[in-house]
Amino acid sequence: MMIVFLSLLASMTFAQKSQNDKPINHLRNLDEKISETILLGFDNYTPSIPNGYKNYSIIFYTYFLAKNWNVSYLHDNYLNYFIIDSKINNTDKTQNQVNFNCTFNGSHKINYYDNDIDYYYYLDSDKFDLVRYLCQSDYIDGGIPRFINFTYNFSGGIHLNNGEKDSVSSSFEVFKNDLLQFKNKTIFNNSNIFPKILRNATYVSKSPTSFKIRQGISIYNLDSSNNIQLLTNYNGNPRRIPCVGEYKTNKTDDKTYYYLESKSSNYLTNTDLNYAIANITTKDEIFIINFQEGENSTILPEKEQYKKNSGGLSTGGICAIVIPALIVLLGVGALVFFLSRRAVPSPPQMKNIANNTMGVVASSEAINK
Repeated sequence: MMIVFLSLLASMTFAQKSQNDKPINHLRNLDEKISETILLGFDNYTPSIPNGYKNYSIIFYTYFLAKNWNVSYLHDNYLNYFIIDSKINNTDKTQNQVNFNCTFNGSHKINYYDNDIDYYYYLDSDKFDLVRYLCQSDYIDGGIPRFINFTYNFSGGIHLNNGEKDSVSSSFEVFKNDLLQFKNKTIFNNSNIFPKILRNATYVSKSPTSFKIRQGISIYNLDSSNNIQLLTNYNGNPRRIPCVGEYKTNKTDDKTYYYLESKSSNYLTNTDLNYAIANITTKDEIFIINFQEGENSTILPEKEQYKKNSGGLSTGGICAIVIPALIVLLGVGALVFFLSRRAVPSPPQMKNIANNTMGVVASSEAINK
């Protein structure tokens, strides 16, 4: 029984280690959240042309979603200055290597409106701020800009405010490739209540061609519209997905939530919609999709989607079950082997029987004599 106990103890120790023995890079409090910096896009492209495209400059704004940043850093302007390098192709077939110098230009808290109390408020559970940078080029000597090719590696992240995580929104490619289309146009409204966020989003349904998303909290902070374009990309190519946004009552809890649903068949395989931007075209207003923690925001291929939905354990989970079971099985086997080897009375040996028989015969002969 001792061997069985030791085997069970070993299996329990291994199972716990398989789950918890992970490298710890940063110790944090339970209520502390990771600070994230998400690059959203650009707007308000404005060329400043004094003398027929000679020694002119270009300005535009770059926007980041700052999640769980230290607010004091925002107010103290404790933010990094950065440079975006690019190549500009001109209508006269010339090309210019141009650097854009980007400096902090302000931040705006993202608030929420609750119809029940008729009040705008700021949710401390997830702190979001829209941070803007003004980017201005060096002086350029060339023809009219036809296309701006950013050569900066945005996927490597622009590290601001000592952020622990940097990422790029799937909407970024739309702004990146169509910067000149945003001439003197501001999609990112500068008022204190925009942009809005579709918070704690979850998928009601999703496939490589369609999706339906529900806001995870019952707050009336988004506008219903049949003219919404979700700005995203497919294989690096910018896409505008027509959508409908409306409030519906959920039968499960009888609460009203905001739903965002694609209108037509689209190609969205491997597209991550977390922090994607939806533009209400009739108002030039936007909101940002923020999926709840643990939700897989990527639209998978049909086969992989089926595998995910059909369930099943991961490789680590299988190992955590199979290996301890094997240890227990080996322990039971060892116990059986040990018990089978215990001492058992052995049968009398033939040699002793023979000797005893001979002794009896010899004694009988001696008496007869």
